[in-house]
Amino acid sequence: MEKEGLFTVLGGLKPISTVEHFQFPIDTTTKNLLSPEEASLQIQMLHESLKLLSDENIGFAIVPFKAFFGDSRSFQILVYHKSSVQRIIQAYPEFFIKRGVLTETDPLSLLTMVEFEEKLDRFRAYGYLFGYPTHAVDFFVKAAKHEETTGEFVKRSFFQIPVANSETGRFVYALPEDEEPSTTDLELKRKAGAILETYKRIREEQLALESDYPFLELLKFIRENLSECSCLREKSIKFLEPVN
Repeated sequence: MEKEGLFTVLGGLKPISTVEHFQFPIDTTTKNLLSPEEASLQIQMLHESLKLLSDENIGFAIVPFKAFFGDSRSFQILVYHKSSVQRIIQAYPEFFIKRGVLTETDPLSLLTMVEFEEKLDRFRAYGYLFGYPTHAVDFFVKAAKHEETTGEFVKRSFFQIPVANSETGRFVYALPEDEEPSTTDLELKRKAGAILETYKRIREEQLALESDYPFLELLKFIRENLSECSCLREKSIKFLEPVN
């Protein structure tokens, strides 16, 4: 919640967010894990822990990265907001139905499929699911295709949206170089800013309570009271008014 995952668990502004990365050592020739049994045990322990943080709407996925780098294989932990993932599938039906993806598709299956897509489709799918505006997703995919075809890097700027522990580098996406942010970009930043201010207030109140696990209690409070709110459907952001 101190990073971009806040915008997933509190209202679903970002349908998915990265939580953490971790690695296991591999044989650099075969690319096989050096200790598959240990990796299996660690991943199983993570799955069991993450289940305790989940409910019918907020869940987690552990997905290996398709690409290999160096002497390790990297995995990612993603948090998802199920109803917001469904909203994205409904918003881009032609893209997702080609993959047999419907709103009923299990998010874990979807996220694993996305990671192993061809590069440009992977970029597009992640762009939609990470909550970036359509124009930003289109630009990034076109720029990647141009570089792939010509070898020429397309210059860009980066639109930064602050999170609780950083002003930059977390909720960020590319725009054409020197292009002014659009009204869509600014509205997204406004909504995220309102979420962040709400979170800071709730965090201060909740962490003042006596608890052995204050951030777990804070997550539970947000998950139970604010994971579904009217913030995506209204100009005014009413976080304490749950969606019926």
